[in-house]
Amino acid sequence: AAVVIGALVLIGWFMYGPKMTAPQTTAQNTTEQVSDGKAQSATPTTETPAPGPAAEKAAAPAPQQTAAIQAVTISAGGSTYAIQPAFGTVEKITLPGKFNKNASSDAIELTGSFPQAEYNPFGIRPEGTVFLCEKILESKKINDAEYLLSRQMRDGFGNQFIIESYYKAVGEYRMQTVIRFKNTSGKAIQMPGILVSAGDLQPWYQLSGDKRSNSQETMTVEYCTESGKTKYENAVADDDDWAELQNKTVRWAGSTNRFFAQLLKSAEAAQLHCDRKNSPEGSKEFAVNTNAKFKPFVLEPNAVKELNFDYYMGPKYPKNLSAFDSEAVEVMHLGWFPIDFLAHIMLKIMNFIQSFIGSFGLSIILLTLLVRLIFFPVTMKANDSMREMQVLAPKLKEIREKYKDEPMLAQTKMSELYKEHKVNPLGGCLPMLIQIPVFIALYYALGGAAELRGQSFLWIKDLAQPDTVATIFGLNINPLIIAWTGLMVVQQKLTPTSMDPMQAKVMLAMPLVMLFILYTLPAALTLYWTVSQIFSILQMIYQNKRRKKNDANGSQDQGKPASKPKTVRS
Repeated sequence: AAVVIGALVLIGWFMYGPKMTAPQTTAQNTTEQVSDGKAQSATPTTETPAPGPAAEKAAAPAPQQTAAIQAVTISAGGSTYAIQPAFGTVEKITLPGKFNKNASSDAIELTGSFPQAEYNPFGIRPEGTVFLCEKILESKKINDAEYLLSRQMRDGFGNQFIIESYYKAVGEYRMQTVIRFKNTSGKAIQMPGILVSAGDLQPWYQLSGDKRSNSQETMTVEYCTESGKTKYENAVADDDDWAELQNKTVRWAGSTNRFFAQLLKSAEAAQLHCDRKNSPEGSKEFAVNTNAKFKPFVLEPNAVKELNFDYYMGPKYPKNLSAFDSEAVEVMHLGWFPIDFLAHIMLKIMNFIQSFIGSFGLSIILLTLLVRLIFFPVTMKANDSMREMQVLAPKLKEIREKYKDEPMLAQTKMSELYKEHKVNPLGGCLPMLIQIPVFIALYYALGGAAELRGQSFLWIKDLAQPDTVATIFGLNINPLIIAWTGLMVVQQKLTPTSMDPMQAKVMLAMPLVMLFILYTLPAALTLYWTVSQIFSILQMIYQNKRRKKNDANGSQDQGKPASKPKTVRS
């Protein structure tokens, strides 16, 4: 029990303890700003000539940017994407589900928090120049899920070309996009480095209206290397670590918050480029923008350069992430191997049970009972071993005192005592150690499951939030974690222990420490731990009654007269 409690304290400290934050940084200024759907400025912040023949000319006067017009929407699987023809960007994404706490509808609308239009999904930012749309050549909605856009463009050096973009909404949270650069002139154009935006993402509580949770509000930049290894960096990383992210060659890249992920995968090798912007509240939190960066290239006369993308924007559901890319499930951060393997199994079982009974709350309870039943024999053995150690405790104390100046001899005498009574001193710990990986896996699985967002159960309004029922003098009253703390004290009273009285008193203070550290746990976790604690107490009561009954039967057998031996006649 002490091992499990210690493990929970460590988990609570690392997950809920104070976090270090980085100095504030801001995103780079870009060439165009959009506010309320209107183009405000088309002047580039720098006029560094792009390499190649075009750079030999003086920069031409920037043409007028085509003004924003009515967005075109495409949809699939309940997700809707609003595309702005003037910029070729996705200016708004509407996703179904119980995500938005403050809105009248459960659906959540994702819009860019960066002020520049090019930071929206599939915004194009050239290096050293500016791309402006002179006119829209074609804007054609092929069907509900597909859209074709063709724009005549001009860069800051007077070169004209066409960007043709094809968008297709796929499944529930995905979009496939093709971007073609077409040179219809009779001369080669030196194209600069191109950044294609994956959009930006904010911390979860800012998007959803949930109460901020120190342990859960993580913002990360995620990427997958060409070799298939996934890595990430926290959005509050210091400037040196943030700088190391730039220009890494990636298979896909994006950003995630507690429940959502936005990931952009390119068919052609690309480099990672990312920016971050302080939240408007002034806290040390960031909205994060990620981009696929492509090297400069020469666009020959009448040539076409094509870039193909697969884009994911949605909740961190294992099934959907796996469909996007086999490595993308790693963005859920369900612990290290084998913890993450076990956590994914737990999520699958929970969702499987829920598909039959229709309640995530009941599913968590049944999953808890299933786990406890699997470990029932192991826990029984551990409890029996602790009970035997409790019986031997006085004799062990006597040996330690008698041979306190001869530790080696004392150890030998205790080993002889264990052997005589057939007791394994580690018998109470080893079975508990076997269970710890499963408990930690459940902790990660239930704490990070986007499926639980907005799911109610009994008095619990949201299983992904604390089960607050009232606020008294500024303190939220969360019944489950309070009940769990009380049950923990009861279990300690029932659990046999060989500790001295002072150690036992110290252990009794542990529930209060746990209450302080874990008070804001999501209700899904406290529901699991409370049900598990009730099961442990009932199991302990059952074992104590069974042991008393066996002891009573043993005493009766000792009081009976020995049976008269039979006479054997030859």
